[in-house]
Amino acid sequence: MVKKIVFSFILLQVVFGVSVTLASWEAEPNNTIQQANPISANGEYSGVISSSSDVDFFGFTVNEPGNLTISMPNNVDSSWYITLYNSSGAQLNWTYTDRGQFVSGDKKDEIGLSPGTYYISVGNSYNAINIPYIFKLKFDKKGLFEQEPNDSVQTATPFSLNNEYRGNLNSSADEDYYRFSLNEPGNITMSMPNDPNSAWYIYLYNSSGKELTYFNTKRGQFVTGSTSDEIGLPAGTYYIRVSDSYDASKKPYLLNIQFEQSRFYEQELNNTTQDATVIDINYRYQGVINTSNDTDFYRFDVDSPGSYTISIPNNEEVSWGLTIWDQHGDIIDAFTTERGSFISNVSSKRVGLKKGTYYLQVGHPYGSNPSKIPYSFAIEHQQFNDMNVNYWAYNEIAFLESKGIIKGYSNGTFRPGNQVTRSQAATMISRALGLSLNNVTNPGYRDVSTDFHSYREIAAVTNAGIFPKNATFRPNDNLTRAEMAAVLVKAYNLTGTYDGAITDVRDPELLKHVQALAGNGITNIYSDNTFRPNNDVTRAQFSAFFSRILDESFRD
Repeated sequence: MVKKIVFSFILLQVVFGVSVTLASWEAEPNNTIQQANPISANGEYSGVISSSSDVDFFGFTVNEPGNLTISMPNNVDSSWYITLYNSSGAQLNWTYTDRGQFVSGDKKDEIGLSPGTYYISVGNSYNAINIPYIFKLKFDKKGLFEQEPNDSVQTATPFSLNNEYRGNLNSSADEDYYRFSLNEPGNITMSMPNDPNSAWYIYLYNSSGKELTYFNTKRGQFVTGSTSDEIGLPAGTYYIRVSDSYDASKKPYLLNIQFEQSRFYEQELNNTTQDATVIDINYRYQGVINTSNDTDFYRFDVDSPGSYTISIPNNEEVSWGLTIWDQHGDIIDAFTTERGSFISNVSSKRVGLKKGTYYLQVGHPYGSNPSKIPYSFAIEHQQFNDMNVNYWAYNEIAFLESKGIIKGYSNGTFRPGNQVTRSQAATMISRALGLSLNNVTNPGYRDVSTDFHSYREIAAVTNAGIFPKNATFRPNDNLTRAEMAAVLVKAYNLTGTYDGAITDVRDPELLKHVQALAGNGITNIYSDNTFRPNNDVTRAQFSAFFSRILDESFRD
């Protein structure tokens, strides 16, 4: 036996050109899982198959999730198979080395693993008896990986959204499942890099096992980039299945899922009136037709009878068909968006609606297939005559108006470009916080008399410590960005950090306020790293800042 080991050392050095230590050599008997040689998940290990029935087992434990790479040198004349098992003896992966006149290098395979104990077996695939072998394990804990076994919904790998996971289909029949949960409604975008030689299927299911959408990556000599798909979802638990579309086994893939929290997306499944996504008037929503059989339903209530306008941007390549139904299943109206080279920007339809519940259906018109192309629409009952739903801050303004925080003017205008005065800011903040206006303590401003139209609101926010108490309040002065930062941070006790540079704010207290707003996604720092604290704030800008504080779905 000693002679055999010594001879094997010499032969191993001749065949593979490597140096071997006694600690890395197999120790017989190790022909079963129960007899497996203990090894580390990082290292090189050697042995020899002594007969056609001989199999060598090795066992190792990983304490954290990660990615295991198994490599073994190819050989001109011989071939070995390498099998990976979990602690229950279930086979997770199987491969064999290459042989032939022109082979070189190593055969490599990788697989994501969860914490646990695993076993590797090495056996004779072709003419490998009494030929020493060497294999190497490398376990990478950095990054995010699938965790085998994840071949079913029950064993799905948890997926942390807004990240990229690496996985590997171990055979053409292998499937990888991932699980994620949404606490709020929003939009997810799934993407996977294309490959010239391989392609993958990606399916999305809800917790009931209903397929919501699917797509497959592209392949071919000239493909680049990634294939992606997006879909609006309600809160809940979801599953993704990755499978082989074309020659994708043993080839690592990258799965990226991004999530944007927002109530302004469709919420699949919404293919019937019973499952319709509930929407509000005067907001813009986004959806996507996922397949040729998909159709999207939305439900909305009309409280004020009158004229309503449904608008949807046109697309050169495709068109959408829109139908308005009443609650009794009768069609109120229908239209199709434009497509082609000389189309207008938007298709719209004005309809008269009585008080009641209605449904908007978006789907495929005859002769067009808008699958996988996002659309957006709005149902507008004009609130202000100086802007429409396409205005950049319309949703934010409508949100504050619906809560009674901000109001328009008596002539039907909102004047979004006008500056906000300090008294107007005090009024809006007092409304939003629900501050009591009864028996307020007079803050003693020389320029705010008790009969001033915003006296009680100014007194309330001053007594609450939101505005500083000075000799004067300057109620008709425009609110600056610096003042806005201070009052909003104090009103809502905001804290946060911002790592980027802010070059034009030197006051430590103001800098703290600006960093809190920027760190929470409430304000943006300009591309030249300035905040421009002395600039006045417009009514539209203040509405945007305020809405982002009250509803995180408005944040970038």
